[in-house]
Amino acid sequence: MRAVFVLILAFAAVAFAQQYPNCAWNQWQPHQPNPPLTECPAFASMACCNSTETDILHTSFTTMVQPLFGSCPNCVTAFELLWCTYVCSPNQGIFVDFHGWNPQGQAITTFRMCNHFCNSFYSACGDVDMGGVSVKQLFPSAQAFCQYSTYTQPITIQLTDDKCLDDPSVPTTCK
Repeated sequence: MRAVFVLILAFAAVAFAQQYPNCAWNQWQPHQPNPPLTECPAFASMACCNSTETDILHTSFTTMVQPLFGSCPNCVTAFELLWCTYVCSPNQGIFVDFHGWNPQGQAITTFRMCNHFCNSFYSACGDVDMGGVSVKQLFPSAQAFCQYSTYTQPITIQLTDDKCLDDPSVPTTCK
């Protein structure tokens, strides 16, 4: 009987690991956050992040994303979806590779973003006015926008269609 119980536990562990690979940068198994997350409600029941990390995301959203892109609510939503998924998704091990830490203590990662997601993200943010010039004028293509390194350091973003972040709910228009 004990062998059957151990076999069932082993099968459950394998099934869980296949459903949720290890979290990319901390190698945790995805978990139910406690205390609850303050941002990223889509990951309230299973996440690779904790409330401290989502508190940092909240500060970033309110101090950087909202002031720059707030004229377009769907663009803000797309940024939130992108960063919440990158930091919290229990499936991040599929589309994020962790390479270590830089001297500033930041994770060095490769983030695989699906071309579809990138194109939708660009469409949602393209008309935002960035001080007299639109996002589309600053970035002539979705690829240039999604791979812009100033806001992604030290993250390398690969645009691909294999083992990448894609979400059909990403907005495709500003409004």
